[in-house]
Amino acid sequence: MKSEDDIRLLADIGGTNARFALTTGMGDPWGVVSLRTADYPTPEAAIRHYLDDQGVAPRHAALAVACPVTGDMVRLTNSPWSFSTAALKAAMGFDHLGIYNDFTAMVLSLPWLGAGDVRQVGGAPPAETGKRRPLALVGPGTGLGVSALLPVGADGWLPLESEGGHVGFAPTTPHEDEILRRLRQQFGRLSAERVISGMGIENVYTVASAMRNGRAGRLAAAEVTARARQGDLAACETLSFFSSALGAFAGDLVLTIGAWGGLYVGGGIAMRLGALFDTTAFNRGFENKGRYAETMRRIPRWLITREHPALLGLAHDLERVLGAA
Repeated sequence: MKSEDDIRLLADIGGTNARFALTTGMGDPWGVVSLRTADYPTPEAAIRHYLDDQGVAPRHAALAVACPVTGDMVRLTNSPWSFSTAALKAAMGFDHLGIYNDFTAMVLSLPWLGAGDVRQVGGAPPAETGKRRPLALVGPGTGLGVSALLPVGADGWLPLESEGGHVGFAPTTPHEDEILRRLRQQFGRLSAERVISGMGIENVYTVASAMRNGRAGRLAAAEVTARARQGDLAACETLSFFSSALGAFAGDLVLTIGAWGGLYVGGGIAMRLGALFDTTAFNRGFENKGRYAETMRRIPRWLITREHPALLGLAHDLERVLGAA
């Protein structure tokens, strides 16, 4: 195994899969490999497996993890993996090991996404004013990720770590009122994540099937999507609700933090839905903001289509940190 000072290790570690890559600076990550976390007893074992296969021994690394980052100990929310940052750094012989929340890593990618990495789904074209404005990111996946990026200085960015997916769900139609009423019987307080996420699709389908068919049927989110493609009305209603509620939530986020530079949708679900992601319903929910409706109509909205954007965010921020050292 050879040591190359200009090679950095990147990893995006979730509850099920850990995606590894290498970078030689601010270019696109390469050598992307996905490993199942259940196949390795520790993150160190998975990292060593990946680096052995690649035949490199980087001195610098950045890991994104699907959990809060609050100190030396890292405990994955939906995985038995846990580790001490200091111990892992020493065991791997890293000179630098950066640990990021996974959604922080994703939001750090926004300034570096090219035209081929996104698809605009609403709003006006970005204004060419030369003035950088705050950006917002929402990401429905297993849960509902929320973050933002604030411009700092001449060319810097400050990511905001957030648990915004756990704010209360705010229905905007009588139909959504009824969904809230029924789900409240099960959950009590209903957070946005309970309805705008993979688990949310499952929760809402249970209610939608009961309202339409007189009996509740719970299905996995992938099965709800498959049934929608076959024309199942309860499944179609569920995904239309998902699109509208996501738009309304995203619009509230833009208003809350003043993200006049635009709104990005990541997280995977919206991209995988394809045509079943109802952009009309999404934009209607996003723009339905009373006296601010006209302002909201101009805010650009993009769907991230790039694979593994968090790795791109890690690559750029790691280079910034090393350059400042």
